[in-house]
Amino acid sequence: MPGLFITIAIIAALIAGFAIGRLHAEMQHLRERIITLEQTQAKHLPYRTADAIEDATAALNSLQFELDFKRDLLDNAISHLKQAREGRKP
Repeated sequence: MPGLFITIAIIAALIAGFAIGRLHAEMQHLRERIITLEQTQAKHLPYRTADAIEDATAALNSLQFELDFKRDLLDNAISHLKQAREGRKP
């Protein structure tokens, strides 16, 4: 029975650690966004325009990451097929 409690405590600690790490990353992103918006305001861009630019940039960065990931998967699959065609184990 004590082993079960220890296991549950370890799992809870891991989940809490992950949540804290994620929260820290989100806070860092928020700080960076605030800095960017403040710098944009200094350039006399309207807040809504700057916010829209930040949203569009984030969306494009996300899409680029997804495309790079898919490209890596495709390259990996092609590599495995080439190795299989040559009779080598992948």
